[in-house]
Formats: sequence, C-alpha cells, structure tokens
Amino acid sequence: MEKNKILFIPHNAYHTYNMHLVMEELQSMGADCAMLNIDKVHNEGVEKQAKKLGINTIKYTPFFLLKYRPSAIVTMNDWGGVTKKNVLFANLLGIPTFAIIEGVQDFEDTHIKTHPQFKKRYPYLRSKFPLLTGEYDRKFIKSKNANIIGIARIEKLIGKESKFPTKDHVVINANFSYGKYSIYAEDWIKAVVEACNELGLTYSIAQHIADRTNLSGYNVSKEHINDQVAKGSLLVSRFSTSMLESMALKKPVVYFNTFNERIDKFINSDNCFETATNKEELKSAISQTLANKELYIEKSQKFLNNHVSIDPNKSSARRTAEIIYVNRAHIDISWSERFKIIREEFQRRYIHTH
Repeated sequence: MEKNKILFIPHNAYHTYNMHLVMEELQSMGADCAMLNIDKVHNEGVEKQAKKLGINTIKYTPFFLLKYRPSAIVTMNDWGGVTKKNVLFANLLGIPTFAIIEGVQDFEDTHIKTHPQFKKRYPYLRSKFPLLTGEYDRKFIKSKNANIIGIARIEKLIGKESKFPTKDHVVINANFSYGKYSIYAEDWIKAVVEACNELGLTYSIAQHIADRTNLSGYNVSKEHINDQVAKGSLLVSRFSTSMLESMALKKPVVYFNTFNERIDKFINSDNCFETATNKEELKSAISQTLANKELYIEKSQKFLNNHVSIDPNKSSARRTAEIIYVNRAHIDISWSERFKIIREEFQRRYIHTH
C-alpha cells in the first residue's frame, strides 16, 4: 500500500458495506483510500464482504499505523481490541481519527448493571471526529468536532422495493450478540415464537452473526435480515439498528423488552411504535400493529427522522466523505516529528506528573 491514504478499519460485513459507500465518494473527490482487513484477529466477515464489493483489502499487522502511515483512519467501532489502541496511537501521532456511529448505540453502557463482568466501553469518545447518525446522538456526544452525517447504509434502504405478503409474516431479530443479555435470549425467542403461533402467524428468525443462541428447532432463515423484512409484515426486536432499518423499509416494528433493557432510545418511543414486556403484551402489540400497518408506518417515520439524518440534497455517504476529506492530514508531518510528539506526550503524562 502506498502511504498517506485514508485508511478504513471495518469490524464486520455491514461496516464494510457502509464504508465502501463513503470510500466511493472520497475517491470521486480525488482522495486515495484503503481498507484494512482485520479478520485475522477479529473475524466477522470483512474479507468476504469486501470481495463481494470488489474491494482489495490490505493486510493487518500489529503495527499497521507505522507500516502504512495513513493520512486519516476511519472506524465504526473505536473501543474494540484492534481499533481502541490504534485510535489512541493515531491521536498521539497527529493522524486525524474519524468514527462513524454504527446506528443505534448504548452510549452509556447501561448493560453494565446486568453484566458486571463487562467493562465500560466509552464508545465514540476516543476519536477526534465523531460522525453522528442523528440529532438524538448529541445527547451523549458533546465534542465540538462532532458532525451529524446520517448513516449511508440505512439511507440506501429508503425507497427500496418492499411489499407486504398476502398472509402476514413476522420477522424476529435474534441479536443477543457479544454476550450482552444472552442469558435471556432463549426465553425471549421462545416468547416471540409462541406469540406468533398463538396468533396463527408464520415467522422467520434472522440471527446476528455474533449471536450464539441455540435456535435449533426454530425457523431460522439464511437470508439477510433486511431481505426478510422487505418481504415480511412486521419486525419484532430488542434494541438494534434493525429497528431503524425496518422503518427505512417502510415496515412497522414492535420493541420487545422482557429483561429491563435500560436504553431510552426505544423505551421512549413517543408512541411511534408498540412496545411489550411479556408474551401477552407482545400478542396485543403485534395484533394492534398488523391491524393498523399504514398508521404505524407513518408514525415511525417521525422517529426515524429524529434518529437518522436524511438530507434530500446530499447523501449521507457524501456528507461523511466531505468531513473526512477536509479534515484529513493535508501536510505530511515527518515521522521523526511524530515520534517527537509521542516522546513529549509520554514525558508530560508519565514523567512530569510522577
């Protein structure tokens, strides 16, 4: 890889897709870009998706910042094992760091109360330039360098062909990933499936790539969740970006929270969709929503617009690209100067203060 390119670091397949949309815009502006493949240390389908999109990725090495010397790095997760330390290192080196918010996010790490074994992540507080999905994110990200840019992959779903089946069909989002609330997963799935059966409705389950729930005996589909939603009648989900994606596809949603999830994003629904905390409430919510699909679709658009910025005159990918392009490193500081910065920072933090 030639040096001084804008380096994108996706963690999974949907990061790769979203970043590819931004890379295309940057390349149209004359910027050089590259994508780092971290599947070697965190395998969630980056390489497979990149090949599908025709992107030639570059190899991960432990000291990739020193090897590739990028003019900027772009992440969608700045708290993970690979990205956290390298975002902090890039900040020391004077390399601009950008973090595109994935979609919905538990900014306050409310799961810690239920999962004391987890550490707080402090998402999107390490990167110099946080790129927000919607106005709602400003409640948690106060940086003067924050910009609202929407989210490209959700924007792509708006206007996509989406129709209702002749017989109502429920799509269930099994997204108990990375161990969060996984102790409740089997009971949650069982309750949704029983609700569908008791209402005489067909269902299919979309299981997140990092969800480890045993779903044998259930109707699990291999189709991407958005393809299932586009052909279904309604999505039932816990806290997930799929809720917003379903709204973008003009399909109603029901938020099912049986285990006291504390994130206010979907708890405070502003009556834009139905919520439920047990099976009987869920049956009522599903029935109510299916009987009034158009009403709930209309109401959910209000929620979507508050949480995902849409500019009819400029795409999310373009807005993201413009912020990265303007704020990337224009003048390459010599690497001797960068290491001088590191030495000075080390002395300030660890020598003068002890």
